[in-house]
This record gives sequence, C-alpha cells and structure tokens, in this order.
Amino acid sequence: MRFHDRLSRSVLACIVLVVAIAGGASVACADLAADLAEIARKSGIATQRIAYSVHDVRLNQDLAGLNALAPMAPASNMKVVTTGAALVALGSDFRFETTLWLDRANGTVRLTLVGSGDPALDDPELRARDPHGIEELSKLWAEALRAQGVTRVDELVVDARIFDSEGYHPSWPKEQYPNAYCAEVWGLNLARNVVGITPNPASGGKPSVSFTPAFELPIARNNATSNAKAKFSFSASRPFDSNTLTLRGNVDKRPTAPLGLTVHNTPVLTAELLQRRLAQHGVAVMSARVARADDPRAAGVIVPPVHATPIATVLERANTDSENLYAEALLKRMGAAIANVSAAAADTRPDASFASGSWTNGRAALRAAIAEVLGPEILSEWTLDDGSGLSQENRLTASGLTEWHATFARDPKLAPVYFGSLAIAGKTGTVRRRFPDLADGPVEVRCKTGYIRGVSTLSGLAIAPDGRAIAFSILGNNLAQGDQIARARSMQEAMVRRIVRELAPPAPR
Repeated sequence: MRFHDRLSRSVLACIVLVVAIAGGASVACADLAADLAEIARKSGIATQRIAYSVHDVRLNQDLAGLNALAPMAPASNMKVVTTGAALVALGSDFRFETTLWLDRANGTVRLTLVGSGDPALDDPELRARDPHGIEELSKLWAEALRAQGVTRVDELVVDARIFDSEGYHPSWPKEQYPNAYCAEVWGLNLARNVVGITPNPASGGKPSVSFTPAFELPIARNNATSNAKAKFSFSASRPFDSNTLTLRGNVDKRPTAPLGLTVHNTPVLTAELLQRRLAQHGVAVMSARVARADDPRAAGVIVPPVHATPIATVLERANTDSENLYAEALLKRMGAAIANVSAAAADTRPDASFASGSWTNGRAALRAAIAEVLGPEILSEWTLDDGSGLSQENRLTASGLTEWHATFARDPKLAPVYFGSLAIAGKTGTVRRRFPDLADGPVEVRCKTGYIRGVSTLSGLAIAPDGRAIAFSILGNNLAQGDQIARARSMQEAMVRRIVRELAPPAPR
C-alpha cells in the first residue's frame, strides 16, 4: 500500500482548514490557558524547566503559553523542523534514487552504483511496501546485465559521494554508537546501516554467527559459549571505527530474532556484498571498491531497476517512527542541493568538483528553509546542530514550533505530506500506546515525541472534523533527576487531552 493511500481523514481536514474562511467562534482562551497552567503547576516540575505554546491555526491566535520564547533542547522534535524544511527545499515530489550504471567504454566493463543518500534502501521495516532489498536488486541487476550480454565486469564502484565521509555527528555520544538510533550516515545506506547478528549454538564448541544483510564481518575474538544449560547472554561489539567483532556470552539456542549492531562504512560493505551477489547470479566481478575523490562521474547506461523512495516515505519514518538516520539523510541531502545546482535534479552523479552534502551545508540549507517559512528573525532564537535531535546542542522555542505547524497547516500543497508523516495519537508510531482514549475520538492528534537524557517533548496539531486545528508544543528540559521524565510525559498527555476537549467538548448529560 502506498503512503498517500493511507492518509486519514485528519489530513484531509488540514486541507479544509487551509481553504476555510477566517472567523468562527473564538475559543474560551481564558479557561484553556488557566487549565493548562494548572496542569503545569500540578506536574511538580519547576516552572523554568517547562515551556509550552498553544495556537489556534484558523484564527491565528495564541491561546496559552509559558516560557514560549525560551530556547529549549527539542530532542526528536527537531525532526519536525528538518522534515518540513526538506519539503520546502526539495519539494513534495522529490525521490531518493539509487542507480546502477554500466559503462563499456575503452574496452573496460565498469559498474557504478550511485547512492543518493536514501535512508530507506533495504530497510527491514519497509519490506511489505518495498520488496526490493539488496538481495532482490542484485538478482534483477544480474538478469538485466546478462540480457545485455554482460557476464564479466572488470570493476564495480560504489559512489557514495553525494554525502561526505563523516559518518557520525561530532555531538553524538560515542558510547551510543552501537545502537541503531546512532547509526552512521552515508551517501549509500543499507538496512539502516545496522547488521542483524544471529548466533548459532554448536554442541561442545563456540557458536557461529550469520549476518543480515549478508555482510562478511571479521571476528577478532569469539569468547562466546554454547552451553544448553546456561541462560542466553550473547553479545557482539566492535570498535567505533571498525567492523571487527568480539563475541561474548552464552548461546543456549538460536534466538528468534537477530541482535542488531550498527556497522562502519556501509559503502565498503555494500561493494563487497554486491560483488559476491552478482557473481552468484552469473556476473563475475573482478574487483570492487568505493569511489575516490578524483573519480569521474558515473557514465554509460542505467541498469534497471532504479530503486526510488518518495520523500513522503522518508518523512513518515523520520516522524512517525522517529528514525534518526532518516532525518540526518534529509539534512545532508538538503546540503547537497544547496551546494550544487545539479543536486536538486533526479540524475545526480557526483564528480571531483561536487560539494558533498554534510552537516555544515545541511545546516545552511536548514536555516534557509526556516527563514523562508518563518522569516529570518527566528534564526536568532534557534540553535541548529543536527537534523534528528540526538545532539544536545539544538535549541528551539515552543512558540516557534507552534508557528511552524500552523504555517504548514495553511499550505495546501505541503500540508497532506507533512502532517501525514506525523504519528497519530493512540494509533501509530511513538504515541500508539500513549493516548488509547483518543484513538477513536472525533479529534485526531498528529504529533511528534522527543526524548534524550533529561529532555522530554511533544509537539503537533489537534484537528477537529470541521477543520479547526490547534497547534501545540510542550517542551521539558533538565529532567534527569528522579521521575521528572515520567512527570513531563503525564503533563504532556493531560495538556493534549485538554486541548482535544477544547475542540470537541463532551456532550451534555
């Protein structure tokens, strides 16, 4: 099922509010503001650690606020800014495309796999929607090559130069590098740059392991055991700049799901994997490598199929599922677009003169899009560091976030894609279990959560059936002590429920 086929009635309501005439009954601002203030007071969180802003979209009217102009760490609420900016910078019809080029010039047969920074290539969570993972693509590409009489290739090059070679953002915590949410960001990403490791017990010996995707990762030390009478405690680790593994713990039986571990330098691993897979399907590849800085752009003809991912899918994974890799890929892709005129086109083949997308030019593109949407003044209030919010250095304001949502709600072209990417309270993504009472109600809440150490945030849009909408942003910082995060989450939920009642008051008894 395609992304746009699954848009709910609330997104259509966004279009209603765009064309609705201004006016209508004013909200009971004083009652709502007083109730939200009371919820904040009862939360037990110090006032200076909370910021919130509530805004009526149709009336363009602020309804309530506390510390609304105070810069706060947004955590993953940063993603709503990055995804919205990507729509502005790249367009709602943009697609990430991964292409394989065949060049038979000068008596040499060369294949070049050109990455576009697509974070969705071979994402296991998208298999039902996109069956063309690396295994299927390898088979189809081999069939297309053999149909053109190609059974031997001199060289396979993986060109990931659409992005720079800085895989980790400098502000990300190194101790979290092994976790999927801290995966490296490359111009050619595969399976979210995470390998699934499945240990297989061996009676009386050390367990073996298998990998998904089928990378061949070296094992420096295998200290794991296969004791059927001991509990499962298997783990795998690697240095942050290497794929050499150390295996530990015990494997009593084969687990039902693999252990996920981030990998280093995915383009290199992909070159080696594609070389092996093409050979298995009848196309021998003599050598494989990644593109060097001085390599020319890919030439020749495209080998079908082209793998394409709509920007709507990328936004959905970034916002509904809070996938950091997706947001960072959008940021770097915007950077490539702003730094190179050709990078905004579908046919992007880097060469030696190409300025690769980076966090530096990505931030420049992000600032430009924010200034276009909200005006340049907001840039003096916000601090932008990465695209996902994993960095502790980002700062946004609650007032700016509600204005951001309200502006997109008034855009008839971007509203369906933008709000369609947000999680639905009580139904999907990171808020699927937080608002069960709102799942079947008349008001639908499209929102984005955020959490890093000491930070809990929630921002979004509550939409009534008649198209009236209230934007909200609730930010909590410096909450590392005790149960402050739990208190912040409860406060957010109470505030959202109060906003929902403003749009759909309970029927009189």
